[in-house]
Amino acid sequence: MTRGKSGRRPRSFARLVRSNRMLKACRTTLRAASRDEDNKQELSGLDVDAVNMDAVKTRWLNQCGCTDHVLKSSDALLAIGDTVYLIEFKAGSQKNVKAHDVREKAISSLLVLSDLTGWTCKQMRSHVEYMYVHPSRTRIGNRVRGKAKGDDGGNEEKGIAEFLRLAEGSLFRRGHMLSGTDFDKFVNQALL
Repeated sequence: MTRGKSGRRPRSFARLVRSNRMLKACRTTLRAASRDEDNKQELSGLDVDAVNMDAVKTRWLNQCGCTDHVLKSSDALLAIGDTVYLIEFKAGSQKNVKAHDVREKAISSLLVLSDLTGWTCKQMRSHVEYMYVHPSRTRIGNRVRGKAKGDDGGNEEKGIAEFLRLAEGSLFRRGHMLSGTDFDKFVNQALL
């Protein structure tokens, strides 16, 4: 396990994440991380400090001498209390939603975090939660339950929900599938 400058073990994984130089260098806000540049849509209205995981991934790969196309990453990382949240925002077209992409982003983000912190996946899993944030609460519910009319895109979202359920306890403590509005409520509640 990684030790701080004093030689003592950091108190928590979240604290270790907050103190990591590369993660600190890639600061952003949830609002900025949730923004889809193509359609100018933001899934979060919160100006809460977060980490831009795409920037972290790029820096980490450059440090390893790899191209940026080797790994995918989640959009953001947020540390609240003793919990670290990896967040994937899916604004814009839902036609491009692929369950295997979300799975790859989660696993790649955990790999990068493990390398940066020195913690194994086994050590991290009880401190990390994964969040998939989608534009509309109604659409999530209807599509995951298979009730969307004339839209077979719900199968991919069912796959995402299934991945989040199956990965709980093995990759991360808990998986969440939330609308942007519910995400902001969740974060505000967690910050209290």
